Amino acid sequence: MRPAIALTLALFASTFFSARAHSEDAVVQVMPDAVKWRTYPLADGVQVSALYGGADKDGIYTLRVKMAPDARLKIHTHPDTRMITVLSGKLYGGRGTKFDSTNETVVPAGGFFTVPAGVAHYTRAGDGEVIYQENGYGPSPTNLLTE
Repeated sequence: MRPAIALTLALFASTFFSARAHSEDAVVQVMPDAVKWRTYPLADGVQVSALYGGADKDGIYTLRVKMAPDARLKIHTHPDTRMITVLSGKLYGGRGTKFDSTNETVVPAGGFFTVPAGVAHYTRAGDGEVIYQENGYGPSPTNLLTE
């Protein structure tokens, strides 16, 4: 990846995913009506909320992601392992450097999966909205790959 793109993504992550710092022994509660959604500029139809920490900060973070029907995240990697729980809808996920619907896994609400650090992957919504929760350890930028 070109250094300018990596720097731009790192700067974006530092402003987009930042949330109030929390000590790991503090109680944090975010009720459903208090989730603050923000448009995710790297993908149409995707919104994100940092519930705890931030992907740009050192330490554990939790992100909530909402995908509109037919939305998709481009092929990318992260330097940390991501742990994902689908909260509603069906999330379609693929691994590798090319989109391949014949090699996707469908993860329904209640399903859980991990994406190891450095593994190229993508996710997409099918014909319905999808909400999932993603946990990891930052700092952890999103590194887009050429499609």
